[in-house]
Amino acid sequence: MSGALEGRAALVTGGNRGIGLAIAGALQGAGARVCVTGRDEDALEAALAELGDSAVGVAGDVAEAADVLHAVEQAEALGPLEVIVNNAASAGPTLPVHELPPEEFEAVLRTNLLGPFLVAHHALPGMIARGRGSIVNIGSIAGVEGYPLRSPYSASKWGLVGFTRTLAGEVGPHGIRVNLVAPGPTEGERSTNVIAARAEALGQPFEELRARYEREIPLRRFVRADEVAAAVLFLASDAASGITGQSFCVSGGIEI
Repeated sequence: MSGALEGRAALVTGGNRGIGLAIAGALQGAGARVCVTGRDEDALEAALAELGDSAVGVAGDVAEAADVLHAVEQAEALGPLEVIVNNAASAGPTLPVHELPPEEFEAVLRTNLLGPFLVAHHALPGMIARGRGSIVNIGSIAGVEGYPLRSPYSASKWGLVGFTRTLAGEVGPHGIRVNLVAPGPTEGERSTNVIAARAEALGQPFEELRARYEREIPLRRFVRADEVAAAVLFLASDAASGITGQSFCVSGGIEI
């Protein structure tokens, strides 16, 4: 989709590694000028080295309104901010509810649910004024099915589905589309860490648990970050001009 986003600015939260970095690269490859955010400044610096001089990085926390406002302002300085990807997320703890400290539950919701709200809150006035735009929220298969031992993460991703649909109804009359992409197990550090924590909690070997995940996926493999990024690029582009309020799993079919 080379040139599909030419002349537009894009903001990718959590764009400094993994799926977020793959998304930033895909948007950039389609012609967008990209602003990426992240809390890890070393990872942010490495991401910018990979993306090149046309990208801008903003260190900050999506759960903090001042940081989000600054990121939106930096993205708008690149050009008309017409693409937002709410990718930043906390994996959260792997614990049963009765052992989970309430503050840890709240911290996950602040990043995974309050964060997308704050980005939309600060970016929408400009998008409404221009009468166009696409917001893509990054959910998870944990937001389409139950996920024992991961209650804060699952609750936040289920909540993001509701936020996506509600926001789509609000801003559709202004020419703004809002959709969600829900990755399944994805090759990379995040899935490795999640499976390792689950294996420890269950007292099972890591390799055995990873193999069980793979057996449950109809494609018999984890998806790749570039496959998730391709779905995001489609939804961000005019090729998806008739699509809003929808959720798309890029999961190898693990949820079916």
